[in-house]
Amino acid sequence: MTRGFLKPAFAVSVFTAVVAAISFGAQPAAAGHIKDDSVTSKTRLLFPVLNPERGREIFVRKGCVKCHSINGAGGTIGPPLDATVKNRVINPFSFAANMWNHAPGMIAAQKKKLGAQLHFTGKELGDIIAFIQDDYAQSDFGKLVPRKRGSKDNPEIRLVMPIMSPERGKKVFVNKGCVTCHSFNGVGGDDAPAMDSHTKEDLVNPFAFVAKMWDHAPGMIAAQKDELGGQLHFTGAQLADITAFIHDEDARRSFSKKDLTPRIRKMMSKMEGMDEGGKNEDADKKK
Repeated sequence: MTRGFLKPAFAVSVFTAVVAAISFGAQPAAAGHIKDDSVTSKTRLLFPVLNPERGREIFVRKGCVKCHSINGAGGTIGPPLDATVKNRVINPFSFAANMWNHAPGMIAAQKKKLGAQLHFTGKELGDIIAFIQDDYAQSDFGKLVPRKRGSKDNPEIRLVMPIMSPERGKKVFVNKGCVTCHSFNGVGGDDAPAMDSHTKEDLVNPFAFVAKMWDHAPGMIAAQKDELGGQLHFTGAQLADITAFIHDEDARRSFSKKDLTPRIRKMMSKMEGMDEGGKNEDADKKK
């Protein structure tokens, strides 16, 4: 199979479910579909050009190598990121969930090692993912005599997209407590931006989604601990479903207070009774 960079960025319209690995070689393979109306999504995903050589440079320049190693070269605080079997096919949403769930420890390590939290663009994270997957780009990492790079040094990147369900995403959005800070159609909290603004995005770049979550992780996690008692944790499937919900017009328009569970209603009612000083206004009135 000819190896080559994914040339133009392209979009996949996930009207059902992308379940086949998308092979990013000279010619991207067609995505597979499962016909199942219960898991349909109209989310349109945009995949940018991915370059493992750029990812390698970013991996070093940003300081990822201070905590993660490849070929035994690098830090040992985080797990090694060699292009092993487990990294051959990557789900961008699982990658996002993994970064999010480990954000407090990773950010603390970055501040200790680098002086501050690292910030990424979606393109940078996409390139890093490409580097993590490509054994050729990693082949001489840490060696004194680097390999010669030529025009034939082209990657073969594979991503797998999960089944995305806006209906499941709506339930996750509510049950996890995202709705206590974010709102849709005026339903939900106001401590964080309303999610309606994201509906303007015609195409969703999974890597930009990862970068946005990561960059806002400290503030979001602090709010979650304050409002919900702890950091929320997600699976890749849950983040994919939430993304589908946010970008599905029918699911968004139908969202109302009726979708809130009794537990979430009670939680939000209690939160609304708290003043800015952290005191319960209802309790103050009884005094």
